[in-house]
Amino acid sequence: MKALDMRHWAANWKPDEAWTGMAAVSRRDLAVLFAGAELRAWVDRIDRHFVGKGEMPLVPNHHHCRFGAWLDVQGPARAHDWPSLQAIEPLHREVHVLGQAVCEHRASGRISAGLEHLTELHRRRDELTCRLKTLRREMRRGPRSDPLAGPGSLKTGGIERRSLRHGF
Repeated sequence: MKALDMRHWAANWKPDEAWTGMAAVSRRDLAVLFAGAELRAWVDRIDRHFVGKGEMPLVPNHHHCRFGAWLDVQGPARAHDWPSLQAIEPLHREVHVLGQAVCEHRASGRISAGLEHLTELHRRRDELTCRLKTLRREMRRGPRSDPLAGPGSLKTGGIERRSLRHGF
């Protein structure tokens, strides 16, 4: 596009209808969104390597990938607010173990065993992707406990009632 056409284009541009109903992405969702994208890309690299179309991808320890580092910090601190973290951590570790096994089987020529692990890796990747979506929903809902609710307030079913001595 020519620079002279830019003003006209910007004045008349409209987003695709598929985008207009989308909710805005919160900054705190980014780690989980990136985790899902990196997981899919990593498994794709393992797939390509297994069929001889790519180099062996780096298979880091589950604590050393970007999501693992985030999980190590957020997991203990937010387990109460985000219950899905309890299922995500062992699943995340298993995905790394399976990825390593697939690459080791390929390197040693055990293709049949590698295919079994690759199938399981795909299944676990899909399960982890679903759990990451659940985690994002939990994150959007906010904390389960209200740090502002102190003495004199009762929390019942998400509705707060303050005693009269503290006002409404």
